[in-house]
Formats: sequence, C-alpha cells, structure tokens
Amino acid sequence: MSRAIGDRAARLRTVAVSLPQQALLRDAAAVWLGPRIALISLTFFTVVLAAYWGHRGYVGWNQWDTHWYLQIARDGYFSERSANFFPLYPLLIAGLSFFLAGGHPATDALRLFSALAISNLSALVAVCGVAWLVRLEGGSRSTALAAIRLLVAYPLAFFLVAGYTEPVFLALAVLTFIAARKGAFAWAAIPAFAAALVRPSAVILVLPLAFELARQRGWRLPRTARGWGEIVVALAAVPAGLGCYMAFLWLRFGDPLLFLHTQQRYWHHELLPPWSTVRLIVEHLRGNGGLLPLDISLLLLFVAGTVLLARRLPVPYVLYMAGLLYLTIASPQPRDHDVIMSAGRYLTAGFPVLMLAGQLVAGRSWLEMPLLATGFMLQAALAFTFLMGGPIL
Repeated sequence: MSRAIGDRAARLRTVAVSLPQQALLRDAAAVWLGPRIALISLTFFTVVLAAYWGHRGYVGWNQWDTHWYLQIARDGYFSERSANFFPLYPLLIAGLSFFLAGGHPATDALRLFSALAISNLSALVAVCGVAWLVRLEGGSRSTALAAIRLLVAYPLAFFLVAGYTEPVFLALAVLTFIAARKGAFAWAAIPAFAAALVRPSAVILVLPLAFELARQRGWRLPRTARGWGEIVVALAAVPAGLGCYMAFLWLRFGDPLLFLHTQQRYWHHELLPPWSTVRLIVEHLRGNGGLLPLDISLLLLFVAGTVLLARRLPVPYVLYMAGLLYLTIASPQPRDHDVIMSAGRYLTAGFPVLMLAGQLVAGRSWLEMPLLATGFMLQAALAFTFLMGGPIL
C-alpha cells in the first residue's frame, strides 16, 4: 500500500512539473504566432500596393537565397554556385513538396509553400526551445517569455518566416544546447550533425559541446568504452556532417571545399583577420547611407551582450557567441559598400544574447515595451523593403 501511494505521489510530482512547462510552451507558441499574422498582413499590403503601382518592384518571398534553395530542391546541384547552399534545407523542401503533391511532380508554388512551412515550423521549435532553455538555466517564466518576445521582435527576425536557413539552424542550435546542458550528449549529436548540413557556421557548436562535456565529466578522461563513445559521437557530429557534404561535393564537382571557393569566386568574400575587417568597416562607413550602419549597430549590440554573458550565463553560451561573432566578420566583401553584408541576419542565431536580454528586461515594462516597439517597427520596414525587392539583407 505504501509503495502504491509513493508511486502515485511521484506521478503527481511529475504532472506538477510538466503542467507549468506545457503552459510555458503554449505561451511561447502564442508569441511565435503573433508576428506571423502581422507579416501575412504585411505581405497582403505589399501585394495590394504593388498592384496599385502596376506591379512594379514587387518580388515577394521567393528571392535571393530562397530562389536558390527552391531551384536545388527541383533540379539538384546544377552548378558550382549552387554548392554554396547546404543540402538539408532543399532536401526537406523537396521531400515535403513531394508528399504534398501526392507523389506527383511538385509545382514551384508548392515548393515555395513547403519552404515557408519548414521555416516557420522550425521557428516554432526555436522559440519554444529558447523559452525552455531559459527555464533550464534557472530563469523565471517571465524571463523566458521576455527573451522570446525580444527574439521575435529582433529587426531581422522576419527571416524566421522567410525561406531561409536561419530558423532551421537556430532551432537545431537550441536543441543541441538543451540536450548538452541536460547531459544527453548522444542526443545533442543529432541536431549538431543536422546543423552541419544546414550551414557551415555549425562549427561554432563544437567548442561549447566540448567544454560542456568536459565540465560534466569533472575534466577527467572516461574509463569505459561507453564514455569514450559518447565523447566521440558528440564531438564528431559537426565534422561528420560537414564531411558528408564535402564528400558529395568531391564526387559531384571534384572539389570538397567548393562551398568555400564559391564564396570567393562568385560572392567576393575574403577571409581576413578581425582587425582588417574593422578597418574596412571604418573606411566604407564614411558617406555610406546603405545598410552598413544597421549591420554595425546590431553587431555592436551583440558584442556588448556577449561581454555581459560571461557573468550571467555559463561558458558554453559565451563560446557559442564568440564563434558566431567571429564568423560574422571573418569573411567580409571588400568590393561591396556593405562589407559585412547580412551580418544582422546571421546574428538571428545569437539566442544567448537574447536570453541575457530577457533577464535584463523581465519585470521592467518601461524598458521592454520601447525595445519591442522599436524592434517591430524596424522589422516591418525591413520586411517591406525585402518584399519589394530591395537590397539583400
């Protein structure tokens, strides 16, 4: 009898823990949904406005990187330039569109719908994951919700709606951290491996995984084959993902590093030390009225946030952000006015800084509300510019 009562009490404790988590995830889903309704309305507005203007300038969501992913999903890797775009996202697009078409050849519209569906579902996973991660790190429910509100209000967060890899990579990075912080390194290897098939920037997951693995093992080498196996699986996940794509490129084009070479040949990126990039930024900033000031402002905010992270969040988050910031400025485009083009977009993956920001604004509506209002206003303006075929962001 006493054992049955104890088992029942244990089940009740489990339910008591799970119910707040369910409520948090439900509220996180609502935070995810709101901006999508707003961006659907904005898309409709741009269509009406373009029609009023005689369809001049309207491009919509199928442009820039999205166009490449859709073409790869339809035709495979058809040129050297296409090798710049990693395979998992177009593979998911091809699979979902094939399923929705009932096994028949998918239309371009169906592939675009599939790309947007995958991006938005990934964004849902990312938003809920960040909220869960905040709670896992001991943050309050209000802190978790503040963090994800700031995430969806980030000026470039409309790329979490678009047919880009930003939401997919963000979701996989967050899932990797959740599993690693819970000590489930074999599970962490799965999203880490997948992230390496989404973007080459997945390399920034290696050091956080290695540090967390060493910390949880008390900085001691394992004594069993199982322990060594866990280390190998966790640390080899990202290199294995990159290796798979490199092997494909070697077989298809004869160049396993083609994804790097295309950046230099066709997009004019150059690998430079950070101080050289800073010098280029200063030189191009003079008299530049383009998007460079926005990219610089966002970059500086994330640099400041990363510095503050050292006192607020565990070391793996700092290592992750340091890697992200380095990759953001490591390969500038000296020939372009915006030498760090798309820096603000790349920083959508900087969820640790937004977790920190959630700590700072939670319970301070006088601070959070102006930040949200400013973020959403900028996001609406930039999304409108994007939909109307403006400069690449």
